[in-house]
Amino acid sequence: MFFYYVKMGTRLMTKQLEAAPKFSNEAAEQAFWEMHDSTEYVDWTKAQRVVLSNLMRTTKTISLCFRRHAYLG
Repeated sequence: MFFYYVKMGTRLMTKQLEAAPKFSNEAAEQAFWEMHDSTEYVDWTKAQRVVLSNLMRTTKTISLCFRRHAYLG
């Protein structure tokens, strides 16, 4: 279990993080994350920006879906 602090107004509140489950395959992982919020498992305040410079170009199309509140703050 991990803990991190969430600033609520003028006081800090502790939020307990759950350990992410192990998945048997990609379909099981996809089904899980469709129903759960990553903020229950990841402390995004500690996230760091990375540059993936060794990626190969591809013509394969991918689709990303975001919940409205995830990117509109």
